[in-house]
Amino acid sequence: MLVKRQDNVVTGVKEFPNLNAVQLAQAVFDEYHATPKGQRPVDICVDANGPGYGVYVMLMNMGLPVKKVMAQNSPTRDPQLYSRMRDQLWWAGRKWFEEGGVSIPNHPDLIAELCLPTYEYETTGKIKVEDKKSIRKRGRRSPDFADAFCLTFASTKSSATAYAAWSKPIEYDVRHYE
Repeated sequence: MLVKRQDNVVTGVKEFPNLNAVQLAQAVFDEYHATPKGQRPVDICVDANGPGYGVYVMLMNMGLPVKKVMAQNSPTRDPQLYSRMRDQLWWAGRKWFEEGGVSIPNHPDLIAELCLPTYEYETTGKIKVEDKKSIRKRGRRSPDFADAFCLTFASTKSSATAYAAWSKPIEYDVRHYE
């Protein structure tokens, strides 16, 4: 699944069924290069747990601005609020909708999946979003479109940083850090 988001607008949702990791990486590469330069993402966020790791590595080797997201690992922001990165990303998506002024395409699967997971507060007070296994136990399919949407919140970059050349190292004065 591929979800494209620019600020407050989801601009596209794509499914690439029945592709292996190499084919999927090539499809994302082609999609990136078919996108006009001013609209290309600053980050392509890939859930690199399990099979996604191969896609992440291939995209990185292709020179794309890919970000490795480990959804099952610890959160990168507000660790006192979330147990896992997945919880953090889903909650960021929830806040995005709450703030209003947002737009998503009329994509029935994405819309339905965004409403699937429940959440609870753990005894530690941390937010826990229902996991995929529990969703499937309820007879629902895995929320892959919604997970792809939530991955868009893993980027910490904004369009203001898009001018930076990601293909070469950032130069800085080492003496400043001594």
